[in-house]
Amino acid sequence: MAPDPNFDHLVQSILGARAVDEEYESEQARDVAEAQANLQQAIHLKRKALRRRRSNEADDEQSSRLMRFPLPQSQAPPPISPLVDIKLQLHGHENEADELDLPYLRLSGDASVQVLKRFLQQKLSKPDAEFQIMHVGEGRLDILPDSIKLSTIVKKRPRNSLKEGCVTLWYRLKDSM
Repeated sequence: MAPDPNFDHLVQSILGARAVDEEYESEQARDVAEAQANLQQAIHLKRKALRRRRSNEADDEQSSRLMRFPLPQSQAPPPISPLVDIKLQLHGHENEADELDLPYLRLSGDASVQVLKRFLQQKLSKPDAEFQIMHVGEGRLDILPDSIKLSTIVKKRPRNSLKEGCVTLWYRLKDSM
């Protein structure tokens, strides 16, 4: 059998020119090379993350061995003060100060009476006013000094003074009464 001269022309018209085929093959080769590069990069990053995790685990193990021994007192963090629930109530004979809209507060036990006074000055819009903070102690109303901490007040309160789950303190302007 003799070769058909029209065969190449027929195949080329059906399948396209060889230049198109070569372009398609080179595009496919680029895609494969890019996929291989991405895969190699992913493998590299995975190995790097695994090494970092192993290193962190070794550091954690070493630090846990170090933490078995207590820190010297100078390096130990300060203890966290518990929160104190307080109700600030206007003294019954006070006429010049306003009553707080929200009298219940939760503060750190390390806060002092001075903090409460500044709070009242800001909340009641009386920046120049001097307030007195009082609390019931041994059957009478005692005026509290500025330096006393709220945790101290909670410790010294009478056992039956915790009716509402918080310590009630009264306030008034210093010049009243």
